[in-house]
Amino acid sequence: MNPYAKEVSLFSAKFMNFAYVPGKNLVSSPVMVELLLGLLALGSKDPSQLIDVMHLGSNKDQLKVAFKKVSGAMQNIKGVTFYAANKLYVKECDSVVMPAFKKEAVHAFWAEVEKVDFDMGPVAADIISTWVEKITKGLIKDIIDPSTIESNTQAVMVNGLYFKGKWEKEFDPLDTETQTFHVSSSTAKNVQMMSQEETFKYGNCSALSAQLLELNYSKGKASMLIVLPKEVEGLKNVLRLLSDGYDLVSERGKMKPTRVQVRIPKFAIESDLDLSVLLPKMGVSSIFSSSAGITQILGNNESLEVSKGVQKAFLEVDEEGSKAASSSGMSLRSRRSIPEPPEQFVADRPALYIILLDDLPVLSAIYHPEPDTHDEL
Repeated sequence: MNPYAKEVSLFSAKFMNFAYVPGKNLVSSPVMVELLLGLLALGSKDPSQLIDVMHLGSNKDQLKVAFKKVSGAMQNIKGVTFYAANKLYVKECDSVVMPAFKKEAVHAFWAEVEKVDFDMGPVAADIISTWVEKITKGLIKDIIDPSTIESNTQAVMVNGLYFKGKWEKEFDPLDTETQTFHVSSSTAKNVQMMSQEETFKYGNCSALSAQLLELNYSKGKASMLIVLPKEVEGLKNVLRLLSDGYDLVSERGKMKPTRVQVRIPKFAIESDLDLSVLLPKMGVSSIFSSSAGITQILGNNESLEVSKGVQKAFLEVDEEGSKAASSSGMSLRSRRSIPEPPEQFVADRPALYIILLDDLPVLSAIYHPEPDTHDEL
């Protein structure tokens, strides 16, 4: 297990709790935001506010050690495609970006730092979006709204990411059918639900009032953990408990291989998050103020403040687990003289989907199909 799995999981839970809007789809990578915050802490004269929210050390040296292990683990996972475009853009000026800072950005924080002339407005926005599109192989486009770039913009942090992977145990498309999804206790919608009966890691958590299921991706240490509330409108309470510190990492360790009849929705969702709105709700406000104290990025101790922060993420869940071309195969099942009835895991209500790489939550999602006007129960 990654030594920082619990700390990263806690930050991710807090982030999702603040980002979630009931009734709306959400997909995000809190850990990628955390990497950028760690980088800003490194460039700050007083990083105490950032250090307090991340729980990954008490000083800059400890942060560098922690983030090097975290980012290194995510970059070395086999069997999945994970494109991450992480960059801090700073204003064009006479001062240079300090070479030591640029080096630490790459090696410890999986990020880059680049100067751009924000006076160019839409041209600067296009430079940023084009870079993200290139890193994500054309899958994340137009990450930043040109109208948000102004002449007084000092720094912009951007993160675009895309994940895909093939299931270790694929779902048969012939078993996918239209079923009812309970958007709320009073509203439902018909969606495509995938189905299979197999042996997966499974748990029942009374503290969260939720079922847990883990689906592995092939050829590596990647998996999807699904936290399914037992109540149709139980997700908000699950997020609150996790944000308050309930140890999901330890709970995951209690899960056991179990025969399960699984039904989960087939979906593709994309989210745009304004980090300059979301992060202050988590207690991270100093970096967006004129007194930010970010004086250790540019030479001559020139001060910066973050004017804008954006993240755009995409996740698709289908029978293969990815967008790759289809393939056929069979699942061989052992026979028992007296088969035991499988556990039932039916994700027909809002749940939390977490992509894990080396035990680190790198992507979290909530699927919440918008009801049609005639979908009231």
